Amino acid sequence: MTRLSVNQAARAGYASRAVIYRKVKERALHSEAGSKGETVIDTAELARIFGEPDPQRKTSPERLTNASETAQLRAENALLRAENADLRLHRDRLMRLLEHTALSPQPRPGAGVLSRLLRRRRGPEVTP
Repeated sequence: MTRLSVNQAARAGYASRAVIYRKVKERALHSEAGSKGETVIDTAELARIFGEPDPQRKTSPERLTNASETAQLRAENALLRAENADLRLHRDRLMRLLEHTALSPQPRPGAGVLSRLLRRRRGPEVTP
């Protein structure tokens, strides 16, 4: 009665880790806790659900596609994190500018020297 961890079972070619965990969660595959707390499954149980291990399963084209997709997603994630950091810096700069503007005294409309001079030059307004 040989027991394998989920990682070992996936490496042996029974199924992917995600599929094995899903079957354990659905209670279609009986598992136990190992000595270190990891999930272990008897090889007879694995063979009952998945059949004999397929060594080709590790290098299937689907698995290779997933690896390239994973690399592409990681690169995109890194770019998005950098863009997010730039946007945060820009936001912080704008917030400081807004706070500075809100704290500075604002001139009253029409209270400037030029507006007072122009009002005096015109003289009194005459209404018809």
